[in-house]
Amino acid sequence: MMRIVVLFAAFLFLYSVGAAPQAEVTEQPLPFTQSLVVDKLAYPKAILSLQDGRWVIALRDGELVCVDTDSTIKTHKLTLPDLYAQGQGGLLDIELSSDFLSHGQVLMTYSKGTKSNNGIAVVKGNLHKDCSISALETVFAVSDDKDTPVHYGGKLLPLADNEWLVTIGDGFDYREKAQVLTSQLGKVLRFNEAGQPSATPPFPQAPYVYSYGHRNPQGIISLPSGKILLHEHGPDGGDEVNVLRAGANYGWPVVTLGTDYSGASISPFKHYKGMVNPIVDWTPSIAPSSMAYYHSDSFGALTGKVLVTALKAKALYSLDLSASPVVQRRVFPHLNERLRDVAVGQNGSIYILTDGNDASLIRFSSPM
Repeated sequence: MMRIVVLFAAFLFLYSVGAAPQAEVTEQPLPFTQSLVVDKLAYPKAILSLQDGRWVIALRDGELVCVDTDSTIKTHKLTLPDLYAQGQGGLLDIELSSDFLSHGQVLMTYSKGTKSNNGIAVVKGNLHKDCSISALETVFAVSDDKDTPVHYGGKLLPLADNEWLVTIGDGFDYREKAQVLTSQLGKVLRFNEAGQPSATPPFPQAPYVYSYGHRNPQGIISLPSGKILLHEHGPDGGDEVNVLRAGANYGWPVVTLGTDYSGASISPFKHYKGMVNPIVDWTPSIAPSSMAYYHSDSFGALTGKVLVTALKAKALYSLDLSASPVVQRRVFPHLNERLRDVAVGQNGSIYILTDGNDASLIRFSSPM
């Protein structure tokens, strides 16, 4: 199952992001070794690094795949109530809770319901060495029902004091609800591990809502500075990276740099008073799918950068947030397949999860 390929990436393409003038293209050699961790994965959605060096992969149909440090593979099919694994739905994310070291507790998101009535649920349970989950229980479920199998969001981010954020998409056909505070579609929601809203919500009339005006929010991470980054899919163009703030309105569908898939205009506004502008815009779309902060010095050129995987662009990017405007580099440019998730291992290796019905988890390490 393991194969090692030593490659030398001759180029990283450097250019400005968004509406700023295009920067000069530069070349930056980046040596690496590439190895296959596991393959033949059916529609994986997320990867999780454990403190003991193991990896967990969440598959759309509710199965967990665990990779031990000796490359042993274990699997477990979860019993998720009313799992709706159609379209863009299924088991979507898995993250460590603050109680993981004591009881192995993890939180997961999945789409539940039926074709005519479905939405996101958050569950928690205890992960065991054999990849099984015990004590599974529902923490929170989105209050809105929808009849579309797309634009779920479903990405988790742990905060302090056992609170969490979860991204919720607009359901595609319900874009106007992204601006309606009493709807939980097109929002980032905040809750605690008991399923209750924050004691200090920015909107008392909608206590779970942390931010709003989102289309299909995917990657969400915390930076060492404490800032939270969120990226989301635009329509045809207008993919965004935003700095997330409690109570902020991110504009969708009032403001977008993209157009409808039909070519029709969605909004005449590129900016609007009271709505936050993105720090990165991708037009044409790249379909960003996940993010990770590169904290290691193993790949020195990437230290302090944000890594972004893309589905449509079939690429991994690094974002330099210290530059103004933000600049991005294409990393490992030989990659040419849809990329679903990215994570950084304990030794600084970069783990990339590909997409589709025959996907793989690939490790990129520095040979230096």
